[in-house]
Formats: sequence, structure tokens, C-alpha cells
Amino acid sequence: GFFSPKITYDYDGDDPLLDGMFATAPIAKGEEIIHLPAEQFITDNIGNVNDSFSDNMCYTAVNLAAEYRKGKESSFEPYVTYLFESAPHEHHPANWSGEAIELF
Repeated sequence: GFFSPKITYDYDGDDPLLDGMFATAPIAKGEEIIHLPAEQFITDNIGNVNDSFSDNMCYTAVNLAAEYRKGKESSFEPYVTYLFESAPHEHHPANWSGEAIELF
């Protein structure tokens, strides 16, 4: 895969909900900034790149957690470690208490 050095993923330290990709240098129209081959996707159908992708987020989440639990044995290790450990997650709705969700 390819991730251009002209972009970065970052979040505002004061507000972890303000995150995203930002240009660090000018990017020309049509310039490739990210290229990910299908075998590098973590989906509900991990390891079966010839099968079609579905929209089953539950199995995708299960596969993502399974890859994280593998640690260094996972070929996705740098990515899943980043997802699970790089930023505070307490502000994401999945981590809200039942009371907070009801208030929402």
C-alpha cells in the first residue's frame, strides 16, 4: 500500500472528536495520496479477497478485535495498535454509559 507523506492523520488535543486527515504539502489534482490493495482491508470477510465485500459491520468489528488480540503476530499489527491505543476513546458513543446514550 501507499500513504502519501503529504497527508497526516491527527486530532485536536483539546477536543478528541475533531480528528481527520490533513494536507501537509500541496496536493495536485489527481495525485494519488492513498492506495490500499484489497488484501489489506479488514472486513467481515478477512482473508477471502476473491469474495465480495458485504456491509456486515459486526463481523468486521469482530475481525478487527481478533487482529488486535494477535498482537505482533497480526499482519495488521501497526494499524490495529494505532486504532486501539493512539487516541482517547472515552468520547466515542460506543463507550458512553447507558445513561449518557439515553440523554442523547
